[in-house]
Amino acid sequence: MSDLSFKCKISNKTEFTDLGIEMWLDNTKFYDSKILPGQTPIEYTFPEDENDHVLSIILKNKTVKHTTIDTDGNIKSDAVLEIQDITLDEIALGQKFYDIADYTHDYNGSENWITEKFYGTLGCNGTVKFTFYTPFYRWLMEHM
Repeated sequence: MSDLSFKCKISNKTEFTDLGIEMWLDNTKFYDSKILPGQTPIEYTFPEDENDHVLSIILKNKTVKHTTIDTDGNIKSDAVLEIQDITLDEIALGQKFYDIADYTHDYNGSENWITEKFYGTLGCNGTVKFTFYTPFYRWLMEHM
C-alpha cells in the first residue's frame, strides 16, 4: 500500500493573527493552528486504501472585529483566508476541487446554516468538505 500526499497553501492577507484553521481527513485531525499573515503551507501524508474519504477544512475564531461595515451596511474590509495550490498525490486539483467542495456556514451566527459551493475563500466560520476515494488514480480518471 502506498501513501498519498495532500498539500495546500492558506493565504491570510490581513494583519489578524487569530483566525484559525483545522483540517481533518475523515476522523483524523491533522492540522490545528492560527494562520499568520502571509502564506502557510500545509502537508499531510496518509495511506492509500480502497475507501471513500472526506477532507474537511474548518475556519474558526472569526468574530465581528474582523469585519468593518460602513453606515450603509456595506462591507469595507473583511478578514478571509484563501485556500490555494491544492494538490493530491502531487496532482494539482485546481478548479476540480472547487467544483466538488461545498462550504457549510451560518454567516458567523447571523443567519441559518447553509451549504453552498466553495470558491476558494473562507470568510465565515464553517466547514469546507471535499469528498474523494482511493485508489486515487481511479477517482482522477472519473473526475478529471
